[in-house]
Parts: sequence; C-alpha cells; structure tokens
Amino acid sequence: MNHQNKKQIQVLNNHNNKIKELFKQQTQVLLFDCPAPKSLKKIEKKHFQFMIQKGKRKQAVELCAFRQKNVQEWNLINAKIIQSMEQINIKYQCPTFFVDGKSIIHLINSKRIITFSDVIKCLLNKDEIISYLYPRLFVGQDGLEPAAEKIQSTFKGYIQYKRFQQFKTLYKSAIYIQKFFKRKQLKESTKQKIFKRTNQIFQEFQKRQEIFQENWNQYKLYQRVEIHLSSLCYSEYQRLKMNKFIQKENSQISRIFRAIDTQVEIIYVCKYEQDKDILMYYERVMLIKIIDV
Repeated sequence: MNHQNKKQIQVLNNHNNKIKELFKQQTQVLLFDCPAPKSLKKIEKKHFQFMIQKGKRKQAVELCAFRQKNVQEWNLINAKIIQSMEQINIKYQCPTFFVDGKSIIHLINSKRIITFSDVIKCLLNKDEIISYLYPRLFVGQDGLEPAAEKIQSTFKGYIQYKRFQQFKTLYKSAIYIQKFFKRKQLKESTKQKIFKRTNQIFQEFQKRQEIFQENWNQYKLYQRVEIHLSSLCYSEYQRLKMNKFIQKENSQISRIFRAIDTQVEIIYVCKYEQDKDILMYYERVMLIKIIDV
C-alpha cells in the first residue's frame, strides 16, 4: 500500500510540474506579443493629429492623448475650434478634416480673437478644403458673359460709391456753411438789439438830466443827500500805467465841503481807509466853519 501511494504522489508531482511549465510558456508568449507601453516623451513629441468626418470627430488614441495633455484648456479648444470645425464640415459638405493639434495649441496660446481663416489654418489638408469653402466661379466658355457682367456691376458699384462719398462731403460742408451763416446772423441780430437797448437807456438818461437841469432851482431849496464817488475818467490802459492812481482819485475828498450848505448831507465813498491825520484835518476845518461831522 505504501509503495502504491508513493507512486501516485510522484505522478501528481510530475503532472503539476508539466502544468507549471506550460503556464510559464504561455505567459512568456503573451508578454512577448503585447506591445510595450508608450512613454510620455514620445506622446509629447507627436502633433496629435485626429480626424473630423461628417461633422463628427473620430475618437482615436491621438484625440484622447491631446485631450489629456490640454485638460485645463480643453473647454476653450472644444467650444471655439473643434465644434466650429464640425459645423464647417457639415455646412460646406467637405471631405474628412485632418486636424493638427499643435497648430490649435499655438492658436489658443496667441490669446486673440479666433476667425474663420484661423480655424481653417489648423487643418493639414487645408489646400484641399479651400476649394469647397470658396468654389471657383465663371469656369469654362459659358462663364465669360457672367464674369463680364460681374466685372461691370462691380465697377459701376465702385463709381456710385465714389459719387456717394463726394455727395456726402458736399452735404457735410453745406451743413457747416449753413450753421456758420445762421450763427453769424444771430450774432448780428444780438448786436443790433444791444445797440438799440443801450441807445434807449442813454436817451432816457439824457431826458432825466434835462428834467433835472430844468428843475434844479427848485431842487436845491429842498433838503437832499449828495453821494460822491472818488473816480477819474481815464481809460483802463491809462489807469494801469498811472502811478498812485487811487491816491489821485482821493484828491476829490474836498467835495465834502459841500456840507456847508445846511440843506445838503454828504456821503463820500473812497477805495481805502483814510489816515487819521487827514480825518483830523478835515474835522478841524469843519469845526471852524461850524459844520456837524
């Protein structure tokens, strides 16, 4: 019995050894057939080229790697460039777009307004796509007449545009001349109104003066108040150049002697406060003449 058991154990051991060897061989084959993982440096060196076909992006390895590398700016790239490429592909019925991810990154880093031409420049096959976006017109023998009509209409439009610009400048100059003329008319009319008003005031003043002169013999018998302003009738240019002009004006202080008349009260107005000596002098003169100060 013991001998038989030993034989069975040896058979089982041999069978296990064979299974282990087969498993090692299979694992070696599997490891040999599997491709090695790509390093990050190799991925960074690539341009991340992916495709857009029939308005949809092809979910390839390159697109996934491009998205992983630009996670922070992906929303901006997707909204402004890739979606617009998909819309262009559908709208113009273009063939497959081969997109260059490197040029997209440069465009985003430039931080400027992205235009239609900027989006097209991000395509590797842009030379092929331009013919779909901007189709050639007037091709062949039948295209000569419409081409001539187009040239004539464009030239006529240019001439009309130039005429419109000339009329526009003439219109602006006419408005400017009219405004200037109206302003001048208003200025002259206001001058005339001011001249009439000043003449009217002067005439009224002259009439009052004449009445006052005619009735002066009566007025001088009544009690009255005379106000004297110390002033000299010189032009402004002479006043500025004259030395001690204010003191010369004050030489009219002698008019206070009009107070000798019992019917007169004097108010003398000067531009500065008088010295005490001058005031005492005139007070003494008034006392001699028995005048109330």
